[in-house]
Amino acid sequence: MMKKNFKRYISIIAIIMVSPMMIYGQTKVSQELEQQIDSIFSTFKEQPGCAIAVAKNGKTLFQKGYGLANMSYNIPVTTETIFDVASNSKQFTAACIFLLEQEGKLEINDPIQKYLPEIPNYPQGDITIKNLIHHTSGVRSYLATLHSKNTFWGDSFNNEDAIKILARHKGLNFPTGTRYYYSNTNYALLASIVEKVSGQSLAEYAKNHLFKPLGMEHTFFKEKRDTIIKNVAIGYELNGESFTENHNYNATVVGDGGLHTNLQDFVRWSDNLKTGKVGGEQFIKRMITPGKLNNGEEISYAGGLFYENHYDIDGLPRVAHSGSWAGFRSLFYKFLNHDTSIILLSNNANTNVWQLLDQIVPLFLNEEITQARQGISANSGHEMEPLTLTNNQKKKFISKYYSTLNGYLREISLEDNRLVYKRPGANPVPLVAIAPNVLIYEHTARVKFLFDKNSFNSFVVTINDQEPMPYQKYIEHTYKQSDLKQFENNYYNEDVDEFFQIVAVENELQVLVKGAEIFRLQGIAEDIFTSEHSGYIHFERNQNNTITGFTRYDDHLYNLKHTIVKPTSS
Repeated sequence: MMKKNFKRYISIIAIIMVSPMMIYGQTKVSQELEQQIDSIFSTFKEQPGCAIAVAKNGKTLFQKGYGLANMSYNIPVTTETIFDVASNSKQFTAACIFLLEQEGKLEINDPIQKYLPEIPNYPQGDITIKNLIHHTSGVRSYLATLHSKNTFWGDSFNNEDAIKILARHKGLNFPTGTRYYYSNTNYALLASIVEKVSGQSLAEYAKNHLFKPLGMEHTFFKEKRDTIIKNVAIGYELNGESFTENHNYNATVVGDGGLHTNLQDFVRWSDNLKTGKVGGEQFIKRMITPGKLNNGEEISYAGGLFYENHYDIDGLPRVAHSGSWAGFRSLFYKFLNHDTSIILLSNNANTNVWQLLDQIVPLFLNEEITQARQGISANSGHEMEPLTLTNNQKKKFISKYYSTLNGYLREISLEDNRLVYKRPGANPVPLVAIAPNVLIYEHTARVKFLFDKNSFNSFVVTINDQEPMPYQKYIEHTYKQSDLKQFENNYYNEDVDEFFQIVAVENELQVLVKGAEIFRLQGIAEDIFTSEHSGYIHFERNQNNTITGFTRYDDHLYNLKHTIVKPTSS
């Protein structure tokens, strides 16, 4: 269905290209509708704020600012306020790559070492520019590496520093092209490729080839830490009952982030994804075409944008991206068939842009969504009869599991004679069987659990049959403080180039770098410890049962081997 929607959208681009371009303007909404929107954003009064724009067919239907851009000087958010849009920057980086492709200066199937010879050749496969665009490269996270070195990523740091970090890593998180995994490193590398190919920095190239032609006069990539930005919003976060600054002025890595813009300019960019004023039809197609894995499986990430159906409703394809960095939150959401965009820019870390979107969309597209729901094919739902399992069959599923990719903990148990799926901090979800070794969410077949039918010791979970996440059964093991002493030691990892000290504290393992804690680990199974935000580690032993080191597994830094080293003298 997604492919059908995609082809349907592409087929109308040619018609749009030969039509007179709509004049950028604004059409006022009714007073009643404005009052409804004002009510949604009323919580931003006397707080760090949020700006919203809704545009359709080249015209701005509504735009307004709420709250404060600068709390120190009581400066309000307006439609002209400039925000750091964080990861919403990625679509503009991808756009620059596609424009360079049109100029014949690169091929997206080129290996990245052609432009970045500092990056080593990896045994897990060759990385192409296309792999970077679609997050299928497997490159490790420069941000997670910084954290592992106890370096704050808000410190002075640029793209050259990111490349130096990556150049030390001898491996990837996974074989290239076998998985999708979102990583900021991909787009930081793309920014450096733009510079190498064009002879201009990403900021200069984007300004000359994208922003100026589209009239985006208040949009730029911030490449220097001391840049003075007029009319800029300051980032804030709520600490207790009061707000404090969270702005990270020193951050100068661009490509994955770093873009500053306002509502009016973002509307112009959104319009270009329909008109092709810059780039033409082929450019639009590149921007919204989802990537594929080596096996041909289509993923949802396109050119710095996610391409999916709105709430999985066939006939409502949309592109979207969110951004989250320091005190900034942003969301760009465009319904392709209806050429309707919603843009949310906030300098308040507590802003939930997705909740705001859910309240805004029905005000402008309720009729279109209702019609699309009514037109959903009967085959798109889950209509198969669930399989009745015996008690012995149900018992095969019951256990605790951990993700072998990132250590997430899950449990399948029996409640009122029904199988339920449990995630920490979430309500149990009822499960039904559609085969002796296959479970799905009771109310949707989108989420599927496929078990090893021989042992039932493991399963993979998929959503819409994409991006399988493997889980392994484990036998719970509780460690006392005295038991944890055996793991205390100093460890070293060559790729990160850092020493890690592990100390037993309060029935947990404390991981220290340069004398400061970077995270704590809780024991779940024998020699396996997890951290909520830093994956899990598995201690290795020799034939004498002596600990020799550990391997770290994490979405960001996978399969990193650490060996015991003698303490270094200060």
